[in-house]
Amino acid sequence: MTTVELQTESTSNTICTYNEVAATKKNNENKTLSKPQKAQSKASKSTRHNLEWQNPKQINNIHEIKIRKEKASDAETLAAIRGKLTRKELAGDGLKHVRVHRHGLVSLICKDQKQKKDLIEKISSVHGIKIDNSEKRPKLRIPGVSREITDQQIIEDLADQNEENMNIIQEERKKTDNNEKPEEIIKLVKKYIRKTPERNNVIIETIPSIYRTVLKKGKVFVGCLRQFVDDFNAILLCYKCSRFGHKQIHCRSSQCCYICAEPHGGRDCKSSTTNCANCK
Repeated sequence: MTTVELQTESTSNTICTYNEVAATKKNNENKTLSKPQKAQSKASKSTRHNLEWQNPKQINNIHEIKIRKEKASDAETLAAIRGKLTRKELAGDGLKHVRVHRHGLVSLICKDQKQKKDLIEKISSVHGIKIDNSEKRPKLRIPGVSREITDQQIIEDLADQNEENMNIIQEERKKTDNNEKPEEIIKLVKKYIRKTPERNNVIIETIPSIYRTVLKKGKVFVGCLRQFVDDFNAILLCYKCSRFGHKQIHCRSSQCCYICAEPHGGRDCKSSTTNCANCK
């Protein structure tokens, strides 16, 4: 039988028959034909999009107690409640976490509802300590609202011109047995002036059920016009050093432009390119 030398990628020269060479070529042709089909099947899988809407992830401390002492620092607020709470209740097997805020506000994160109830009873008897029971509501941004529409009209339109919001407000009134006004459920927080004439960006604060419904739909009716809506998370930015978490009046760092990241003010910037001061 006649033999030939066959050069392969993985091995050196080997001795093969003509039948073995023909079988090898046939296998290679089958592989090349099957590759586009596999690539097409992978592409079809990759082009499938999950269109199911998911709620934004939010941190919600349901067992949180916020306490405040007027005209006092956070250390003075904690010192005032130490007389009513034991070491075991403050640390170790007690509180899950203690978070300190500005202006004397302190958050006590409890492990369960029973612990929260017991601590509220003890803290409420401390002189000068106030328990903050206000609920932090989510915020939404409505860009491009006409400046001719008043704040009261915006709230009324959100409640009356949107059927889903109207149904939720009615359900909330039935739960509380109270005829709550729309401005108690939907609150206008702030307006931002846009460069576009006669338009404002409106920030509203509302209850979680309306927040989820509106954000899922993505649009609301205000002033008989359909407006886009998105989630709003306020991030504090310093316009002096371009860093986050503080304002310009409290900044001690050197000046850095928030447009080009160069050492000058943002209002004086003449650069045509943008650079991030936090990424360079």
